[in-house]
Formats: sequence, C-alpha cells, structure tokens
Amino acid sequence: MALRKEQTVLLLHWRLPVRSFVRTLFLISLLLFLAGLAGQAIRFATGDGHLGGFTPKFNLDGEMNVPTWYSSLLFALCGFLLLQVARESREPDRRRWRFLAAVFLACSMDEVAACHEMLVDPVRRLFHCRGLLHFAWVVPAILLLALMAIFLSSLFLRLPSAVRRTFLFAALVFFCGNIGVEMIGGAYVEMHGPDHFTYSLISHIEEFLELLGQTLFVRGALGLLALPAADVPPQ
Repeated sequence: MALRKEQTVLLLHWRLPVRSFVRTLFLISLLLFLAGLAGQAIRFATGDGHLGGFTPKFNLDGEMNVPTWYSSLLFALCGFLLLQVARESREPDRRRWRFLAAVFLACSMDEVAACHEMLVDPVRRLFHCRGLLHFAWVVPAILLLALMAIFLSSLFLRLPSAVRRTFLFAALVFFCGNIGVEMIGGAYVEMHGPDHFTYSLISHIEEFLELLGQTLFVRGALGLLALPAADVPPQ
C-alpha cells in the first residue's frame, strides 16, 4: 500500500512539512512540562530550589525563562501564520484575520512582559474577587473572550470543517488551562498559599495545556494555508 504524502506549506520560500513540524512543537512542549515538573519535584523533596539554575530556568510558572520565551514564540508564530492567511483572503475576512493576528502578537509580547498581571489587584479590589476569581485578571479576560467570539463567529463558521474543528479544539484546550485551571490554582492559593507542590502541579498543567492549545492552533493555521486558494473563506 502506498504511503500518503505528507502535507506541506510554503512559507518564506521554504516548504514546511506540517505533520512533522507540529509533532516537533508538541515534543518540545512535553519536554518543557516534564523538565519543569521534575525541577519542582526535586525542589520540594530536597529543598534545593535552584539546581544550578535548572529549576528557575524551566519553571513553567516562572517568568523570563525558557518556557516563557517558547510560549511567546508560539504566539508570534500563530500571528505570523494568520498574517499569511489574511494575505490570501478577501475583504472583510482579511481585516478579521489581521485583527486576530494582532491579538496573537500582543499575547506574544504580554507573555514576556506579563502586563496582564497588573490587572489582578485593581480588579480584585473593584469586584471583591475571591476563591476561583483569586487571580482576578480572568474577569476582564472572559469578557474580552466573549466579545471576540461574537466578532469572529461568522468567519469561524465559514471555515472548512476540518480546520474549524482544529481551531475549536485548540481554543478549548488553551482556555481550559489559561482560565479554567488558572481559576482552580487561584482558589488553591487563597486557601493554602503558593509554596506547595500541589500548586506547582496545578500551574504546570495549566501552562502545558496553554502550550498544547497554541500548538493545535498552529496546526489549524497551517492546514488552512495548505488549502487551495479557492478554499480560503470568501466574504
């Protein structure tokens, strides 16, 4: 039986094998998760929270380290791919793809700068957030997510079914971690504080789901770019 030829996408004059590329991204995400979790396990088992720099460098709940920069790179890659989709689309869809690309690029910068953390204290005081809303930035995040879903719904519904399913699954996985598990972690921190292995486990699962969601979105965007130009959603 003949083997099916792997789907490829031409990017910057380089033909990218989609399945192999996405598998590589998934493997990197898995290795970062395991490395970060191992560092936390050793930290709580031995009291050594440094390990020659290994633990802070690979802590998925940390800032300005390897997982942070990798996640920022994934967001930027999503934004770049959406700009390519926009180039092959017609108005008004082109504007919507560009808007979504700008959102991903902003998320890439925020992943490094952590600007969303500045919302926690003001929103917590304003709405008296407790329990699941301990990390209060999720309140405006949920509102913005709902508005974006309404704005992009017509574009989403016109996508080819396979791409639509991939994007939907990517969003479910990402926001299950980014908002759902984040809320569980917030409730745990409020009750027990952050200096426990259980919270480290929760935060690592959260970040891993985010990386998986980003990787799945890359898969969907590459799948859309691999379609014939006529199959890119028209107006």
